[in-house]
Amino acid sequence: MCFLGAPIGNDAFCAEFLKAKVDKLRETFRMLKLMDDKQAAYLLLRYCTSYGKMVYYMRAVPGRKVRQELRRFDDMVHDAMQAISSSRLSAQAWSQAKLAIRYGGLGLRSTAEHHAAATLASISAWEELAKKLDHRYRVEARAWRKAAKSFNEAVGSDDVSPEGPRGVLVQRLLSAAIEERQLRELRKDVDDNPREKARLLTITLPHAGSWLTAVPYTGKDMEPQEFEVAVKMWLGSAVFEAGQTCEVCKKDGLDRLGHHALSCRHGGDWTAKHHAVRDELYMACLDAALEPKKEEKGTVGTKPGIIPGDVSLPRGVNERRPRSIDVTIVNPQSASICQEAAISQGYAARKGEATKYTKYAEELQKNNRRFTAFALESMGGFGAEARSFLCMQTRVVKGQPGQRSAEGQ
Repeated sequence: MCFLGAPIGNDAFCAEFLKAKVDKLRETFRMLKLMDDKQAAYLLLRYCTSYGKMVYYMRAVPGRKVRQELRRFDDMVHDAMQAISSSRLSAQAWSQAKLAIRYGGLGLRSTAEHHAAATLASISAWEELAKKLDHRYRVEARAWRKAAKSFNEAVGSDDVSPEGPRGVLVQRLLSAAIEERQLRELRKDVDDNPREKARLLTITLPHAGSWLTAVPYTGKDMEPQEFEVAVKMWLGSAVFEAGQTCEVCKKDGLDRLGHHALSCRHGGDWTAKHHAVRDELYMACLDAALEPKKEEKGTVGTKPGIIPGDVSLPRGVNERRPRSIDVTIVNPQSASICQEAAISQGYAARKGEATKYTKYAEELQKNNRRFTAFALESMGGFGAEARSFLCMQTRVVKGQPGQRSAEGQ
């Protein structure tokens, strides 16, 4: 029988029930693989067709009854993501993809790996109510012991007692503990590779994965190839075939992971990337009615060779002095700094900020202007000054009733 949408019965009945649910999703997965818009396909997979589809059954049905079907469901999610990214994801790349975005993953959490966390949270949550309804109620010892053992093995500790609940456990926190252990294992696997260590640090910077949650709309969406390449670089997968030559600087032996492509200064791509960030920053300042100017002469000094600040604000952000903002993008995987970036998270952004201050300090002091070194790491993470400025800008926007000016449309 079924009660509130969950199967109640022997192992065979529960497994058959979930098998039917998984089979019903086959057509959905097939259609996702055929979508031309890769960004939209990924968002539909993450939010509508993956972990969330199974979490209720994970909490309602013990692991021994549905484990095989959960693994089959995870395989379907895996196959769909491979089709969306147009790549064969290695075991290491897929292990990363299953992590939450804040841990550098794609948010495609494994139902099989987190089933124990769901079971523990569910049993501990209903225990008190069940005892109020029936004072003879006792937790099903076998289900609890197996879930506790599985969870403790996943996190490498004995945090959950196999004897039974000791208070209410929160599934979100249990799953976070599992993913933190998985991230540590990923970092351990690349301990002898500074560039990969730097990548796993930079993608876990605050907001580095925001592009994965951004809602696409006309003019602000990603082309299919752009999204595919971004996902591959995020996961440390090959972007190029071996032995290719850079089309703009003609460097031979182009690395497959795209490290050179992120740092190549030839052909105008680097400048275009810088200007795209500058323009978005300018529009954000318009939203806050800060009267921004782009590359206004004299904003960071008049000394020969000093380039105008990217964005200048005549009154700063609720300040009495004008503010100049200069954008810099630094690649933590570049050969010159990857050793340091592999040890210290955010090193590339801090180096970018320091370089800007060294360059402009004397001129800024003469002009009595405030200054923001708006540094980003090439995989998406913001420097401390950039985050601080955006927080100030956001607070101002919340107090502005209007829309973007005509200039910003």
